[in-house]
Amino acid sequence: MTQKSRLQYGTVSKRGKKNKVWIGRWREEVPGLEGSVRMVRRSVILGTTEEIPAKRDAERELWERLKLMNVGKEGLSGPMTLRRFAEELWKPSVFPSVKLSTRLFYDHNLKTHILPAFGDIPLRSLTRDGIQKWLHGKFSAGMSWNSVRHLRTTFGTMLNAAEMDELIRQNVVKKTRLPRRIHSEEPPMVSLDDLKSLLKELPEPSRSIAALLILTGLRIGRCLLCAGVTSI
Repeated sequence: MTQKSRLQYGTVSKRGKKNKVWIGRWREEVPGLEGSVRMVRRSVILGTTEEIPAKRDAERELWERLKLMNVGKEGLSGPMTLRRFAEELWKPSVFPSVKLSTRLFYDHNLKTHILPAFGDIPLRSLTRDGIQKWLHGKFSAGMSWNSVRHLRTTFGTMLNAAEMDELIRQNVVKKTRLPRRIHSEEPPMVSLDDLKSLLKELPEPSRSIAALLILTGLRIGRCLLCAGVTSI
C-alpha cells in the first residue's frame, strides 16, 4: 500500500425521501489483537440538504472531519508525534483564544519539560506508566509539588484536545496520579524590624512597591496591574 493510499477521503451520498441528509462514509484502521490492524467502515450524518445544498460542500465538510484523522496516520511527514500535534494543531487552535500569561505558561511547560521528554513519541504510543514515572522523577529531582501539578495539567489539557479530535483513544494523563505531597514546616515569620530594615535598603521605586505588597498582601501581578504595568 502506498503512502498516498493511506489517506482517507471518503465518499458522500444522499439518504432519505422527505428530509434528505448527506451521509459521509470512510474506512478507518483499528488496532486488533497482537499488533494486527483491521479496516472498519464508518459513517456520519454531515447535515441536511437544506443546510448543505451542494455535494461538493458536503465533500468538503467530510474532508474537514477526516483531516485530523489523516494527519495522525503515517505519511510523507511521518507519524503524528506529540511535538507535531503541539506545534501544528494544538497551539495554533488554542493560543489565539487564551491570555498571554496562559500562553507563556503552556509554552514554558512544553519547551522546558514535556517536549524534551515526549516530543518525538507518537501520540498513540504515549503510556500512563511512562508519564507516571516522569512525573515522579520530576518531583524526586526537586521540583515542587505545585510545579509537577502544573506540568500534569498542561499535558492533560493537550491530550484532552487530541482525544476530542480522535487522534488517540483516551487521555492517558487522566489515569496518572500526582506524587504524594510532603507538607513542609511553615517558614518563620519575618519580624517587623527585619521588614523596616529591608525597606530602608531598597531604592525607589522598589521600596514603594515592596511596602505596598507588605501592607496590602497583593500578589506581584495584581500590584503591577494596579500600577498600570501590563507587561514585564
